[in-house]
Amino acid sequence: MTSRLRGDERCPHRTGIATIWKPPFGQDRSRYCDLTNDERRHLRTINESLTDIERRFQSIALQLCSELDQRVASPTDWLGDYEIELAVDLYLNEAAWEEDDEDDDVFVTLAWDLKGVDAEPDFGFGALHIHHAESIHGDFGDERHCWLYHHLYAHSDLCWRDLLRIGPIGVDLMVDYQAFPWGGAK
Repeated sequence: MTSRLRGDERCPHRTGIATIWKPPFGQDRSRYCDLTNDERRHLRTINESLTDIERRFQSIALQLCSELDQRVASPTDWLGDYEIELAVDLYLNEAAWEEDDEDDDVFVTLAWDLKGVDAEPDFGFGALHIHHAESIHGDFGDERHCWLYHHLYAHSDLCWRDLLRIGPIGVDLMVDYQAFPWGGAK
């Protein structure tokens, strides 16, 4: 599974996986073990939401891939190829949005290519049987982390205190249908 940056020009700070808000230079990185129980509970809620998104959209992507692969293989169908991308927008919570001077309330966007997603992956997106938590980022105890949550805290420039600014989560599933009927056979 590959991760891709969503083409969003509203925020100039980017990593390989997300369009992100950058913390001020020199801001201390927070440690998970330093968070209060309420803060950890909020982060677990984000993980649960992202886990639900993975579960739901893996199933949807599997169905779409099956249908679209059949169409691509059919010599009578115009469809030559397709792409499926899942974009997960994590919005600022209300308190953070009010203190932020930007007009946009999208805090982080994670984008994933879902074409060819596995029904039972060994690792990565949709592998909900895997414990993706990394002990180098904190003492998680028995917390299980989904792949999207793992990528959010382990592969972005955001620290735990930054993640506490996350509020609602929105999802876009985009299917790009491609046809090549001009100048050659399918």
